[in-house]
Amino acid sequence: MGRILNAKRLGNQQLIDTQIGQAEEILGKLRVGSGIRVPFTYASLSELALVKGDKEKAIQTLEDGLRVCEPPLVDLQLRLAQIYNLNNEPELALAALKKTDETLRQDSPRLNSAQQTEFSRAIKQQWLEYYNAQGNLVAVNEQLDSLLVSTASSDSNTELRIQAFAAEAFRKIGYCDKAATAYLRALALAPKNDSLHRGAAECLVKSNRTEDAI
Repeated sequence: MGRILNAKRLGNQQLIDTQIGQAEEILGKLRVGSGIRVPFTYASLSELALVKGDKEKAIQTLEDGLRVCEPPLVDLQLRLAQIYNLNNEPELALAALKKTDETLRQDSPRLNSAQQTEFSRAIKQQWLEYYNAQGNLVAVNEQLDSLLVSTASSDSNTELRIQAFAAEAFRKIGYCDKAATAYLRALALAPKNDSLHRGAAECLVKSNRTEDAI
């Protein structure tokens, strides 16, 4: 997928088509061979379908994977929820998100602590996208608070992503004080990040915390 994304950035359609064809050939062989019950095969095929603009094929591929693959399956279920969120299909997104929560609970014994933290963060992010699309700002605020508490991580990269995401989400719904706090926590992990500096400065001013401005 990395080569395809690079080709897209270059705007080289011939290279894009070549890379997609090669990827489809490799993954097609995996699907009927050793990768027939491996979630990675179906996740990758679904990504290819999305690159080609074929949403229905991407969904069908994920559903096929959920039906035939061996656990853990949370990644496939999460991708399904993400597609519905991105395409503004709230009823399907809600059903998929509920199923994703259930799948994570079932997969938990098979995941290490880092995987559980990352999937928990990603699932909460999709719940946030869902609630935000419905205009339910109370639920967005509650989910953000839960995200910060339940996915606290000793891994600095994961913690940075969590704090930066929460900061931006709080800012979008007008919770400037909470946004400023999250920005400052993110900056403690990435002090040279200009975007975080700008966000922190804006929210500190709006929340009358100019003494904390950096």
